[in-house]
This record gives sequence, structure tokens and C-alpha cells, in this order.
Amino acid sequence: MEAEQKSRDKALARSAADRILQLEEELEASGAAAIEGNALESSRLVLLEWVQGLIGVIASPALGRVTVIDREGRHATIITPHLAYDLSATVNKT
Repeated sequence: MEAEQKSRDKALARSAADRILQLEEELEASGAAAIEGNALESSRLVLLEWVQGLIGVIASPALGRVTVIDREGRHATIITPHLAYDLSATVNKT
């Protein structure tokens, strides 16, 4: 069962990555996908380090987005209704 899920996840990731890369090519911008192996592990480590450096999180579930603030005061927005909803319960408790 777990092997089936991993296979589905891999196929879904590949499909999404291919579509995103295709859209970037249409904009004449290049991208790189990391969906398995060492490339994915390395990307996760970089993201974990980035997340550890955040100083603020704004969850906007009605908009389906999360905005984060880094140590330099820059912000980045992630469009993800699921994460926004999950984080809203945490943010609203404080």
C-alpha cells in the first residue's frame, strides 16, 4: 500500500513539475525540478533552513495563502488553501 502511494506521489509530482516547467518556458524563464533522490533531499534541507529563519507567518485561509516574513523583512507568499487553513488554527491561538 505504501509503495502504491509513493508511486502515485511520484507521478503527481512529476506531472506538476513538468507543467510548471512548461509554463516557465513559455515565459522564457528556466526552472529546475527536484522530485526524488538527492536533489529532493538537498532541496528539503535548504527549505528547512529557510523556514527556521522566518520571523513571522500570516495565515489567510479565506484567500488560501500563507505569507511569511524573513529576518531581512522580506515576505514571500505561498498559495495553498490547506496550509493556510491548518496554520490559521495555530496563529489564532496566540
